[in-house]
Parts: sequence; C-alpha cells; structure tokens
Amino acid sequence: MGLFRKERQIAEFIDRLKQDYINELQLSEQMKQHAETARYKHVHEKLLYLSELEKKQAGVIQEVLSKLGADVPKKIPDSTTTKNLNLFQALNRDLEMDNQNYFQYYDRFHETEIGGFTGLLPTLNKLRENEAEHREILRSMLLRLNPHQV
Repeated sequence: MGLFRKERQIAEFIDRLKQDYINELQLSEQMKQHAETARYKHVHEKLLYLSELEKKQAGVIQEVLSKLGADVPKKIPDSTTTKNLNLFQALNRDLEMDNQNYFQYYDRFHETEIGGFTGLLPTLNKLRENEAEHREILRSMLLRLNPHQV
C-alpha cells in the first residue's frame, strides 16, 4: 500500500470519527428535546439519562480524535429532530440513528486496523457496547409507550 493511500485512509477515518462525534451530540440534543415533551416523569428522566450517555460517547470520540492529533468540529449542525413527530415516532427514529451508530463502530474497527491504530480497538469496542446499551434502553421505552398517547 502506498504512503499516499494510507494517509488518505487515515484522513478518511478521522473524518468519519468527526461525523460520529457530531451524530452523538445531535442524538444527545434530540433526547434532551424529547425529554421536554415527555408526559411522564419516568420517561422524562430516562431521556435525560440517555442524553447524558450520548454526550459521554461524544467525549470518548473527542479523546480518540485527540490521540490521532485531530480536533473536533467547531460547529455542530442543529439536531435533525422533526417537530411533527410524536414522542413514539421520534424515539423510533432515534433508535434507527443509534442502530446506525452501532454498526458504524464495526466499520471503525476495520479502519483502525488498516490505519495501524490497533491501540484504539478497546475504546471503539466500548463505544459499540455502549451503543448496544442505548439501543436496548430505547427499545424498552418504545415497547412500553402507547404510540397513540404520547
């Protein structure tokens, strides 16, 4: 593999990590917005808890980027929450986003090996495990919510 190709792969890996960072912060903000509209206190609290977990995920990604000598994006685009969705629909959409994040961390494993950053594998695995936990919490909430009453 040529030096230029490897440098390009590393740059692309960093760009994808930056997008992961943005995704986690956007999801955190969406959870916070959903908490504001939740009718029930326990749902409100669980959404705030998820918001904090997603923010911590972004912090871990920020540390990884720092180890790679990269900065996090200065400007985070506004959350993509659609105002016309009820809470059930919004949480279902968030679960889809978390599913994407979860599977993207598998892609990062491969990219880490190609880039020679195998020392990052435990951190990336922890991110994936955390996403699995977030997905399970969201699934559990969705199973308990009545889509017509939220």
